[in-house]
Amino acid sequence: MRKSERSIIIRISSLALAAFLGLFATVTTSANASFLTFDNFYTGTLITDQYKGEGVLFSGQYETPEIAWDESNGTSPVLRGGSDFYEPIYAKFVAPGTTTPGTIDSFSVDVGYINDLYSTEVVVHTTHGDSTIYLDEYGIDTVYSSVGGITGFDVAASEEGAGFAIDNLSFTPPAASPKSRCAKYLVIDSRGSGEPRYEISAPGKEFLKALKGRLKALGNAGRVLKLSNPYPAVGVFSLIDPRKGLNGLGAFLHKDQIGAYRDSEREGERELRALVTNQIGSFCGSSKIILVGYSQGAEVAGDVYQGLSRLQRKHIAAVVLFGDPRYNHRDHNADQDRRTLDGSLGTRPKFPHNGATRLFSYCRVNDPICQWRLPLHTLIWHRMTEHHQYWAVRSSSAEDAGRRIADFLSRRR
Repeated sequence: MRKSERSIIIRISSLALAAFLGLFATVTTSANASFLTFDNFYTGTLITDQYKGEGVLFSGQYETPEIAWDESNGTSPVLRGGSDFYEPIYAKFVAPGTTTPGTIDSFSVDVGYINDLYSTEVVVHTTHGDSTIYLDEYGIDTVYSSVGGITGFDVAASEEGAGFAIDNLSFTPPAASPKSRCAKYLVIDSRGSGEPRYEISAPGKEFLKALKGRLKALGNAGRVLKLSNPYPAVGVFSLIDPRKGLNGLGAFLHKDQIGAYRDSEREGERELRALVTNQIGSFCGSSKIILVGYSQGAEVAGDVYQGLSRLQRKHIAAVVLFGDPRYNHRDHNADQDRRTLDGSLGTRPKFPHNGATRLFSYCRVNDPICQWRLPLHTLIWHRMTEHHQYWAVRSSSAEDAGRRIADFLSRRR
């Protein structure tokens, strides 16, 4: 499993793997990692700040979490919410030995026993927004988050018949100064239609590699953090799945009643807008934000940026769009390829001029998503191949954007 490419939350429900993670965490405790098994207090003990020295505080909604024995969990004792396994559990990361808020890069925790799928949720709080995951596998699920800037997490159940508990919490305690852990640049990527959830888009990965490499070569030191917009990004093309075809048809006809594209795109806008506004308002608000979008994600990223206020846009260092369905070939402030046609889902208004933000919109010459009304023979010959050539080709658009934006950022230091 490539942790570096996971950007929101990964669920792991294998007990064997959970045990392995627990063993690994125990081994690394000597290297300042914390591993809480909740077996160093008597059952019935109410837990609030007893683990302050480890870097975490616990609380509940109406009742205080307590140590309990759980017959459903092979690693009892556990920490349950209140006295009946039903109350939410809130965890807040702090500088060890203090109540000063802190941030961590990653953590893992066992949650269960899950009898009713999607009944229990884990909300991860970060300096750049919240992410929610509904547990969708039976048994003891290990939730792993590596998004960075994590300030805490909540666990709650809505309709779980037997309640839940947590165990085997592993994390590296935060530094005394949370602000020192803020990223210099935050890349928020919105995936293309049908790309895997919680992943960075294909061109986004190549863009990040080029950006980091060029920043390093220019001596522009500083942490670059990546985030994936967790919206559905429903697929729109498939010869064997009629639902994806309906999604595409609804998109082209601008009909909400046909397919799920419009709902997916709007959800993408809501998620991205929340990530941006929460980041700007956080104590890491000085981080420069780079919005990257591919295909459906390009529509999302472009729409969100254009909907921000002038003050909010000053926090956006760059916007990079690949194959935008609302491509505007007359917007020379953003258009990198000087095409002659507009996008398949309409023409977006020209981007507002802002000297603090670089705007790059790439459109390959025979990409039907951003070059609508191509000649029929061209569509038949190329089909969707051009839409998948913004990366992994010589001098790709993704690599070009990464290098040029690194140059821009380095000049503005």
